[in-house]
Amino acid sequence: MSKVSAVRSVAAGGDVRIVTLNRPDRPNGVSEELRRRLPEVWRELADDTRARTVVLTGAGLVFSAGGDFDHLLRHHTDPDLRERSIRCSAGTATATATATY
Repeated sequence: MSKVSAVRSVAAGGDVRIVTLNRPDRPNGVSEELRRRLPEVWRELADDTRARTVVLTGAGLVFSAGGDFDHLLRHHTDPDLRERSIRCSAGTATATATATY
């Protein structure tokens, strides 16, 4: 069975793209995978010359609960995870700035 991605990105026709946070079992809380995947999605969209509008939504009943509590607790005991999160945050800022029109 293949692993389900924490983020889905699909063309919704024409120049609209829909990005869905895909962790409905954890109210779309931000996990390490989601923090890693979102900058990749923004870079993909920045390279998509047909994309003019992006809709950010969440799977299930909740857009996003914010940080996944279990993931946040691991930050206190896992210095490598903290370092990866810091690097990923820098990548998110760069990808967002690149995607701005």
